[in-house]
Amino acid sequence: MQRLEVARLIEENRLAPVVLVTSQTHRELIEEAKVSSVLGYLIKPIDEASLIPTIEMALATFKRITKMEEENRKLKMRLEEKNLVEQAKHLLMEKKGFSEQAAYRFIQKTSMDRASTMARVAQQVIVSLKPHV
Repeated sequence: MQRLEVARLIEENRLAPVVLVTSQTHRELIEEAKVSSVLGYLIKPIDEASLIPTIEMALATFKRITKMEEENRKLKMRLEEKNLVEQAKHLLMEKKGFSEQAAYRFIQKTSMDRASTMARVAQQVIVSLKPHV
């Protein structure tokens, strides 16, 4: 296995922060680690004075990154949902002659009546009104 393959697998699955421990300083390995998922780098022999802060920093950074990725995922999902509602509104305006406010209200009311999300209703509107190619 390549030197940092395990670190990449751990990072891809968001299992834990990765701290690389090595017996020598290899410039090539440091450069590889900088562009990978390694959040700490220690050279043997390891003492408590360097181990504990390195692990604490790696954990804190890992938590921050994980939180930002989750926030990013949620924001992307909200943007996709907003875009669906906008697309459905425009179709309702174009195909059914609704005003923008009436189109939005239709999607909103339908979602409440069906106990569904506005995005799901918007998808249904798009499927029903978009010309099939």
